[in-house]
Amino acid sequence: MQQLTLSLSPTTTFTLPESDGYTLYGALLNLIQDAAPDKSDYIHNTNHAVIHNTGLTGDFGDPGDPHRKTAYYDNTYTLRLGLFDDHANDLYDTIAKTLLLNTPTLSLPQGDLKIEEITTKQTTHEKLLEKATNRDPHRLEFTFETPVCIQEAGSVTTMVPHRTAIFPSLLTRWNKTCPEKYELDLREDTIAAHLIEKPHGYHLKSANTVVNRFEPTNQAGGNPETKEAVPDGGETEVKLRQGFTGEFAYQFKNASDATRTAVTTLALFAEYAGIGRAVARGCGATTVQLR
Repeated sequence: MQQLTLSLSPTTTFTLPESDGYTLYGALLNLIQDAAPDKSDYIHNTNHAVIHNTGLTGDFGDPGDPHRKTAYYDNTYTLRLGLFDDHANDLYDTIAKTLLLNTPTLSLPQGDLKIEEITTKQTTHEKLLEKATNRDPHRLEFTFETPVCIQEAGSVTTMVPHRTAIFPSLLTRWNKTCPEKYELDLREDTIAAHLIEKPHGYHLKSANTVVNRFEPTNQAGGNPETKEAVPDGGETEVKLRQGFTGEFAYQFKNASDATRTAVTTLALFAEYAGIGRAVARGCGATTVQLR
C-alpha cells in the first residue's frame, strides 16, 4: 500500500474544471498506458478501485466561470495518490519511475504540470492492523476534503456521514483489496451499536462533482455509441456524483477490543483508499485524526 504526494507547478497559467479529479485520472492513465500497458489493462479490468486520486489542492483563481478555476504558473499545487491493493507496489514502481525519470510532467488537456517533488508513505494491511491494535483512541475525527459519494439504496445518495454508511463502505474496500487472512468481520449492527456520531456543529456541505465528461457526437473525438470519455470541453455531457464534504467525528461506546481495532483500522485505511465511489476520479479524499 502506497501514498504518493506530488508537488506540481503549472508550466503556464491555464484554466481547468472545478472538478479536476477525472482530468488528472485521465492524465495518469495515459502515463501508465505509455509506460506499462499491462498495468493500465489491470486498472481498467479489475472489479474494484485500485487508485485513489484526491485532485489538486492549492490556491486557484476565479476565471468568471463557476465550473472552472485558474491554476497559476508561479503557484505550487498538491496531488495525493493512494495505491492500495495487492498490485500497489507494481503500480507505484511504474508511476514513480515514469514521473521521476522518464516524464517529469503530468500533461492535462488544459496544460502541463511539472513535477517539483514526490514524497511517499508506505504501509501494508498488516501494519495498519498492528497500528490500530496498539492505539486506543477514544474518538476518530474525519475531515472529508473532497465529496464523499455513497449510494446505499439504488440511486439514492447518502448526504450525511452516518456511521452505518462510512464504515461499511470502507469495510467493503478493505476486504476486496487485503490478503484473505486480514479480512475483517465487522457487522453493520455492531457499528450501529458501538459508535456514537459526534458532529462538529454539522460543518458539512453538500456537493456535486463531475467524475467524467462524454461527447455525444464525433466532433471532439467521442463515440456516439459507447460515449467514450473525451479529455475536454465543448458541448459535452457530464456524469455527476453527489456527496458531502466537511468535518465529522465518531466515538466508541462499550465497544469490544476487536470492534475498536477493526473500526480504527478502517479509519487509518481511509487516508490511502478514500471513501465511497469515484475515488480514482477525485472523490472521497479524507484525513483522520485519532484522539
